[in-house]
Amino acid sequence: MKEKAKKKKKKQQRRQLRMEFARVTAVGLHAVGRFTFEFSQLEFTIRVALLACLELPQEYFDIVTAPYDFAMLCKVTREALSLKTPERAAELEQWCKDCLKLNDDRVRIAHGTWTLGPDGPSVRHVSRNSLKARHYFGTTAEIDRLSDEAQRLLQQILAFKAARA
Repeated sequence: MKEKAKKKKKKQQRRQLRMEFARVTAVGLHAVGRFTFEFSQLEFTIRVALLACLELPQEYFDIVTAPYDFAMLCKVTREALSLKTPERAAELEQWCKDCLKLNDDRVRIAHGTWTLGPDGPSVRHVSRNSLKARHYFGTTAEIDRLSDEAQRLLQQILAFKAARA
């Protein structure tokens, strides 16, 4: 009888572990998905701001903006907006630096190897510069903070665009 109770208890423990793993997985995937969504909206908004700054018709949108990767898109947009609003050049410079910093995290999120720890998702990423691996994130709160930063930067570029209008 004792043996049967031990087996039942072990089975319950395994079930609880599987349920906790599924919960942590779902929360982690939600955080990564939210970041991916927020970052894509930021990138699209920057493309729209660049087109508006250049005063080009809509049909030029993809032709002009698609060739830029995110880093170059930020730099070109910064320069174009700085020409139109030189009094905001310092603000635009900081905005661009913040975008490039966020892009570094996007690269880690998109190109790293994901694992799940007890507190949430973690990513192992090898730098192309140093060829050294490091672990990043570790909690969903860290990834949520990046999503919030993407939204802040999106709102900032909208404010630059609105101030020009």
